[in-house]
Amino acid sequence: MLNKVRKTIEKYGLLEKGDKVTVGFSGGADSTALISVLYALRDVFDLTVSAVHVNHGIRGEEAKRDEDFVIDFCKKKNIPLTVFHKDIPAEAKRCGESEEECGRRIRYECFSEASCGGKIATAHTLSDSIETMVFNMLRGSSVSGLCSIPVKRDNIIRPLIECRREEIEEYCEENGLSFVTDSTNLNSDYTRNYIRRELLPMFERINPSYTEALSRLKNFACEDSAYLEKEAEKLLSSSKTQGGLSVKAFSESDPALIKRAIHQYIKKETGFSAENRHIELICENLNNDFTVQLNSDYFVCVRRSVLSVIKKQTCEDKKPSCIPLKEGENKFGGVLITAMRISREDFLNNYYNLLENAVDCDKIKGNIFIRTRKEGDRVFLHKRKVSKTLKKLFCEMKLPKEKRDSIPVISDSEKVLWVEGVGVNGVCRVTDESENILIIKSEG
Repeated sequence: MLNKVRKTIEKYGLLEKGDKVTVGFSGGADSTALISVLYALRDVFDLTVSAVHVNHGIRGEEAKRDEDFVIDFCKKKNIPLTVFHKDIPAEAKRCGESEEECGRRIRYECFSEASCGGKIATAHTLSDSIETMVFNMLRGSSVSGLCSIPVKRDNIIRPLIECRREEIEEYCEENGLSFVTDSTNLNSDYTRNYIRRELLPMFERINPSYTEALSRLKNFACEDSAYLEKEAEKLLSSSKTQGGLSVKAFSESDPALIKRAIHQYIKKETGFSAENRHIELICENLNNDFTVQLNSDYFVCVRRSVLSVIKKQTCEDKKPSCIPLKEGENKFGGVLITAMRISREDFLNNYYNLLENAVDCDKIKGNIFIRTRKEGDRVFLHKRKVSKTLKKLFCEMKLPKEKRDSIPVISDSEKVLWVEGVGVNGVCRVTDESENILIIKSEG
């Protein structure tokens, strides 16, 4: 495996003579193998090898065991080590992130701090790359998601990316390397663990060489994605205008390039990658004045055919006029909107209480989002057997003008589904034939 890693390093130009490289060292088999290999190759590449370990404050005594193992390993090898202690649960709650997202972000921040501008080596393997590819596929990712884990990104390198997990374990056994095992890796309740322990063995039964097959797919996807990204960069460059991007410049472009150009623009302006659901929502509303909240700090706004990214401090007076609807609780302005799918049987048991707030899911087209009203919005009033614009309806309801533009409206890609204080649009109302039902409630 030593030669295999050396060839990977040379093939992709991961290291140069005299490099300083900091290894993200968790104490698991992969990172133990990585630091051992780079330590063994230090004379070949004239490397200065150091390590960094992050205690996430999640697994109690087990995390302390991992930290002690890492400290002992580095002490025996005389490898400089930096240890960080972080409270990931508290930080995740503060930032509104999942613990997994927060942990990854904090981990790389610590790696960057410890490396002082040098190379950062992480222990991602070919097996990790395949698992990530499958995970992205199941989430409905773009072609870019099939590229999975890149072999290098900025100053981050992955020397083990062409090694399978079985090779790593064999290397550790042959070289007498002990390592620690994270107990959460054995729990199939976690999606990635389920893919590793349950799905991939099924792949192997279909094709014993599935790793090589998916690796080829990854390479093809990377080539295609690289070409599309270059074309998107050209579109991004040609669409730049004062204050952001000219929406009119997108008019004759392919949707695949438009999405990538917007994604690139957001990444350059914010430093993070926007989620696909936000990119799709932005593309659906390019011809409208609207605002989408990306996270707790950033918004994307379209005003007078110019798309721009706005930071929270400069947008505190503006409430988001459009956010994706998710099942469960959604906060929109000062209103809490709850959306839940129920069975036909549960609906029939509460028919009269739920009818005015029940949407036939089979009549929903595309994505669902919460927004404020737009010009031309219209609903069919089932009891009155008439169709009215929201503008006329709000006038009839004698709503103050200053309140009309803050009323939550739930719509799909084509029409209004539900309006607070009005109820469901009659055209997507539940009927005797409805099987899949969405119930919407609001408070505030």
